[in-house]
Amino acid sequence: EKLAAAGLDAKAAEVILGFDTLDFETVRARYGDAPAVQPHVQRFAEYLAHCEALGVAAFIAFDLTIVRGLAYYTGIVFELFDHVGEFRAICGGGRYDNLLKSLGGADLPALGFGMGDVVIGELLRARGLMPTSAPSLQYWVAQEPDAPQAPRAALETATAMRHAGCAVEFALRSQKLDKQLEAGRKAGAATFVIVNPAESDAPWRVRRAGHDDQTFSTLEALCAWASQQNGTVR
Repeated sequence: EKLAAAGLDAKAAEVILGFDTLDFETVRARYGDAPAVQPHVQRFAEYLAHCEALGVAAFIAFDLTIVRGLAYYTGIVFELFDHVGEFRAICGGGRYDNLLKSLGGADLPALGFGMGDVVIGELLRARGLMPTSAPSLQYWVAQEPDAPQAPRAALETATAMRHAGCAVEFALRSQKLDKQLEAGRKAGAATFVIVNPAESDAPWRVRRAGHDDQTFSTLEALCAWASQQNGTVR
């Protein structure tokens, strides 16, 4: 009734009322070329590609019904739920690019979220996954900063090694290799996996103090080696 009162015919009202049911590919196909929409569609597609590299794309659902209660968000907002759907939202947040500056700080982009520790505890206990202790850091994944596709390869490497049972961290941004390794040492890592997709014969190089560098031609071989070392590498 409100749409009709605003002068929209039944067909236009139907489009608007059905908008929140659209998936991302439909939104991109119908509206992706609109100047006001195009940059946001491109950015979201980029995020989906990163999620795919991390191996979590299957857990991402595009949902236009999410409305966060804080007005300072400037980009994508999100909520996290358990896969079965037994619990309320575990976490929620989003992108905000102006908040720090408006509070008198630096003009920096940011992404924030809040989570409920009670919900996480309930979920872990329900799944029998409550950890007894946190694993110490075993590996630090670094990337050759000038190598093409290195950021994606580093994400894929860290994800695969974690699935192999290893405690892994990685540089969150592309820096000079020495700076990445220094960050890893400060984090407590003594074993480094250097990813360089440009080295087609051996894209993965393992570096440890007191050992010669060891190279691997496949990610599977690297993970198999790391699994064998698991529990001894610190």
